Amino acid sequence: MRRALARLKLPCDQTLVAGCLCIALAVPPCVAQRYKLEFTFGSPEGEQLELIDHQIDSSRKIEQILRFLAQFPKHKCASYLYEWLQTYYSRSHETEKVLLYGEKLLALQPEDFDALYRGDQAAAKQGDPAVATKWHDRLLALCEKIAGKPAPDGEDPKAWAQTQDLVKGLLAQREYDQFTKAIQAEPKAKTVLLEKFISNYPNSAYTDQVWPHLMNAYRGMGDTAKALGAAERMMVRHPDDLDALLLSAQIEMERRTNLAKVIAAGNRIIQTVSSRTPPNGVPAREWEKRKAYYLGSAFLMVGNAYVNQNNFEQADRALRQSLPYMKDRGQVEAAILFYLGWANYHMERYAEAADFFRQCTGIAGPYSEQASRNLNSLKQERGVQ
Repeated sequence: MRRALARLKLPCDQTLVAGCLCIALAVPPCVAQRYKLEFTFGSPEGEQLELIDHQIDSSRKIEQILRFLAQFPKHKCASYLYEWLQTYYSRSHETEKVLLYGEKLLALQPEDFDALYRGDQAAAKQGDPAVATKWHDRLLALCEKIAGKPAPDGEDPKAWAQTQDLVKGLLAQREYDQFTKAIQAEPKAKTVLLEKFISNYPNSAYTDQVWPHLMNAYRGMGDTAKALGAAERMMVRHPDDLDALLLSAQIEMERRTNLAKVIAAGNRIIQTVSSRTPPNGVPAREWEKRKAYYLGSAFLMVGNAYVNQNNFEQADRALRQSLPYMKDRGQVEAAILFYLGWANYHMERYAEAADFFRQCTGIAGPYSEQASRNLNSLKQERGVQ
């Protein structure tokens, strides 16, 4: 069976979110049969096949075909007849018979792509997930086997080119389906599925979208080592990837074992964001929000790293730059105000330290309590009003 070319739409956005891959796979029209009706005129088989070939009434033709196949099950024209039956029932939407005669044809011609495709379409319409999965898996297995292969002997080159386009579309759809299934899974399952996806599709168009999901999934599970590993693998591909830089710096900040790396990563984020234009498909307003998040987070990490190094002047400079971006962000803003108070206290700018602690007390939480105690100490020890 020859088929019309399937229409393939590529993902609309392959930058930050998964694109929508949509393949329209219509039932192929019946243009010509793959197999030939060949027989010897005058022979018992030939007489029956000639009658079948000239029969106009479909019900009578089916009776004659079934009678012939019962009498001559191994005749060389059996493939032609099973193909005719499967095609006829595909047209009349009798899915059970499409599958029945598809199986009989595939028993004779196991690599008949059209027979598998018709069966796949019929199984999908039946509504039985197990049957649909069985047929679709068989179809995809054949797709993998014949993808990119030259046309078999006797195959029409144009028809084979159409087959290859359809094969490519089916495999692309499977890749996208596995990607979307992985990113929608719960964190533990997500890490397994995404690692498997990377292994199966190392050159996928979705690879750059996989890494942020994988980093955050490991992060959500509390596995900072694997989260850091995923971030570092992403940075091998894209050294200036903002999410990977930010996550790796956050993890190093929490560990407090490589503060120089935190500062370097933070400064790299600041430089990259400042010079980067909005990614394709991202509205300017949305990009401004993301820039604010990246800049605020980067300045905060750099400031915290300097606090831990007792470099309070640098800490004060970075934290002051972070504050406008993190305004009204709850405990993040409280942390910035607290550490600004702490840095200014150590630089003996007591009035400014008191002002930052005072602002921090207005945001309920753990920083507020300690800021209140520090504010009281400043009043008692330094006479700050």
